[in-house]
Amino acid sequence: MPPTSFSAFQLPKTQIQRKHELVAGLFKEILERFRDWDLCRESPSLFLVYAYDNPSVGRADAGVSRNLIQWLSSLRFHIYSDCTVSGYNTLAFQTTLMNTAKADDVLSSQLCLLPNHSESVDRVILCGSEVLGRYIETSYYQSYYQSLKSAYQKALKQFDGIDSIKEALREVVNHNLKEKEFHHVLTELAFLHIRYDYKQEDHGIIPVLLNGTFQKCFPAFIVKSTTICIYEPSLYVPGNWNGEETYQDQGVHIGFFKLLKRLLVNQERRIQLIEEEVYHSCIQALRKNHSKVLEPQAFSTYMKDAYLKVLDKLLEDGTTFLRQLGPETSPKPIPQCKQNSMLQTAQILEVMQAQTQIESLIEAKVSALKIDLKSYLQSEIHLVKSSIDSKLEAMQEAQTSLNSKLELILASLNKPSR
Repeated sequence: MPPTSFSAFQLPKTQIQRKHELVAGLFKEILERFRDWDLCRESPSLFLVYAYDNPSVGRADAGVSRNLIQWLSSLRFHIYSDCTVSGYNTLAFQTTLMNTAKADDVLSSQLCLLPNHSESVDRVILCGSEVLGRYIETSYYQSYYQSLKSAYQKALKQFDGIDSIKEALREVVNHNLKEKEFHHVLTELAFLHIRYDYKQEDHGIIPVLLNGTFQKCFPAFIVKSTTICIYEPSLYVPGNWNGEETYQDQGVHIGFFKLLKRLLVNQERRIQLIEEEVYHSCIQALRKNHSKVLEPQAFSTYMKDAYLKVLDKLLEDGTTFLRQLGPETSPKPIPQCKQNSMLQTAQILEVMQAQTQIESLIEAKVSALKIDLKSYLQSEIHLVKSSIDSKLEAMQEAQTSLNSKLELILASLNKPSR
C-alpha cells in the first residue's frame, strides 16, 4: 500500500503542521535526554559513507545522511565523514593544484576506513541508495577499485608506515581526478571492500538503506554477508502507511533508534524503553487526535510523564540486578576482596557499574522533577498573577463606575431648585 497524503484525513493544514512540529520537537527532546545520560561515553569511533545528491543518476537522500551525522555528533559520538569538499560531487575535469590539495585532504580523512592500522575506525555506517548502487555497477568503479587494491597490497608488502600507503593510494586518486565518472565516495567504497577482504565478518560495517532495494544499493560483499540492514523506507514519507498516520521524518527517527542499538549494545535497554515508552507512546497519542495533546504545553507534559515512567523502570532494573547478585556479591571495599579471583573482580565491577547507573538515573529523575516543578510553579504563579490582575481590573472598573454615580448624585444635589 503506497503512502498517501494527509489530505486523505481531511484535517486542517494547521493541525497537520502542528503534529509534524510536535514530532520533531519530541525527537529533539529525546536526543537531549540521551546526551544528558552521556550514552556515548564509551562509544566506538565511526565513519559515515554516503553518496551526494545526483538527480541525473537517481535518488541519494543525502539530507538523511547529513541528519544522521548531525544527530550522532550531538550525542558526542566520535564520528568522521568527508567534510573537506561540498559532498561527493565530481571535481573539475581539469586537475589543478587546488583540486589536488582538496583531494589529498579528503584522502587523509578516508584512510581511517582501511584495516589494520592505529587510526582505523571501529564501525562504518554505509548509507545505501540508488545513486550509490549505480556508481557500484559501473565498469569505471570496478577498474578504480582494482587499481586502489593493487596499490594498497603493494605498499603493504613494502610497509614503511601509513604514510607510504597513503602516498601509493594518493597517486591512484590523483590520476583519476579528471575522470568524468570520478566521485570521492568511490574511494570510500573501494576502501570498504579492502577492509572486508582483510577483516571478513569482523568488518564492522552497518548498512542503512535510504531508498531502493538492498540488492541494488549496496556492494556485493555486503549483500552476500550476514550483516543485518537497517531498513525503514515505508515511513520516510509523511502520510498513511498500513492504516496508520505517519509524520515527517518518523521513519528516519525509528531507523536512528535501530542504529543506536547496534552501536551501543550495552545501552540497548535504555534506548528501547525511550523508543517504546516515550517516542511511540507520544506518536500514538497524536494519532488519537485528542485536542488537548495537540497543544504544545499539554504534549510536553505528556512526554515528560512518559519519560519519568521510563526512569522508574530503569531504576527498578538496576535495583533488581543488584538484588539478584545476592549479599555475597554486594559492594565491598576492593582491598577486602581476593584480588586473585577474576570472577569476583568482574562481579565487583558489575556492581560498581550498576551503582553508577542507578546514581545517574536518580540524578536524571531529580533533574526532571525539578524542571517539572519549576514549570508547574511558573504556571501557577502565572495563573495567580492573571487572577490578581483580573480582580484589580474589575475593582478599577467598579471604582470608575462608582465615581460616575457619585458625580451624578453630586450634580443632582447641586442642581438649583425651582
